[in-house]
Amino acid sequence: MLNASFMYLGFSLGAALGSVTLSFTSVNNLGWTAALCEVAALILTASIGKHQVRVQKGAVTAA
Repeated sequence: MLNASFMYLGFSLGAALGSVTLSFTSVNNLGWTAALCEVAALILTASIGKHQVRVQKGAVTAA
């Protein structure tokens, strides 16, 4: 249930960002906007992964 909610949130945010991009620029820049979103997602995923590794190492040394 929560997974579907975040999926719908992502769809709506993507549509909103796409419409804002098209409002201020041409359709040629839509791909660049999508690429920036992909890079942001990769950075966020990598940083969350690093944080989880640090937390797990801390839990192992504390036990």
